[in-house]
Amino acid sequence: MPAFDLCSTVFIIRPHSHFTPQQFLGRMAHKLFLSMLDHIGLEALANSLHNKSDHLPYVVSDIFPNGTHHFWLRISGLTPHISQDVIAKLATLVGQTIEVKARNDREEAPWKCVVDAVVPSQHEWARSQTYSEFVHTAWRLSRPKYFRLEFITPTAIKSEGLYRPFPMPHWVFRPLYDRFSRLGGTSLPFQPNSIYLEAYAEHFIRVEDYGMRCRKRLPMKDDKLVAFQGWIDYTLSEPNEHFGVGDHADKKLYRTEPVSTIRAHIQQHRDQYAALVHLLAQFAYYSGVGKYTGQGMGMVQLSERTGR
Repeated sequence: MPAFDLCSTVFIIRPHSHFTPQQFLGRMAHKLFLSMLDHIGLEALANSLHNKSDHLPYVVSDIFPNGTHHFWLRISGLTPHISQDVIAKLATLVGQTIEVKARNDREEAPWKCVVDAVVPSQHEWARSQTYSEFVHTAWRLSRPKYFRLEFITPTAIKSEGLYRPFPMPHWVFRPLYDRFSRLGGTSLPFQPNSIYLEAYAEHFIRVEDYGMRCRKRLPMKDDKLVAFQGWIDYTLSEPNEHFGVGDHADKKLYRTEPVSTIRAHIQQHRDQYAALVHLLAQFAYYSGVGKYTGQGMGMVQLSERTGR
């Protein structure tokens, strides 16, 4: 397998017992992923990943129907180790039966499935790139003023201790920027202070339209979890004349940074901020958005959209 840093691969599975999913199955997909690691002799890695809640080097999707008897899920690697070594080994599971034991914290039966196929490309949710290739390609693409993000699975954003059931721009793009900075194996053409990027997202990206529904009572450990699912249209707005102006503007702070300094930087680098936001929207395809992306949540894709 080529040396990819980012790798999203689709696995086609056939459960031994037929079932019809009536709800979100993200935790079930996560347990299947860990069982697949056990099956290929990576028990230590499975235990290590099971104990991680944040800064995950991987993403696991929900389980989706694929015809009458089959289902599919996507497993993504965000580091060279997961993308090159682990997913390559998982691809050898074709034709093998995976036993998924019941979780201790829920009343459920163990189940089995056969991995019938592995799809590394030519699928909407399968592709692979190095970080360098990703950045080079994403930075050269067009940057439409309007763009849409589709939240395919329930997405949970938490800010200052509370779940926020709506994808306000700064709650989406600041975490994506932080995650890329932690994981990315290459530098970006433009790397502003993360607080500056957050200010840009909050004050220079407008919510144009949306079709969103709140998701509660999901089968997750956190019974207070509130998520959302649907689509949202963002607009990169013209200069915001209200940001950083007014009485005592030179003394105002955004987080810990002077608002006047942030405003001047955004005005000087407006095109670069727009390019960075578009790159992060594309990175969301691999990394997901929000919490519990290893348990099926936060699956996102950028829709082609060039106007209202």
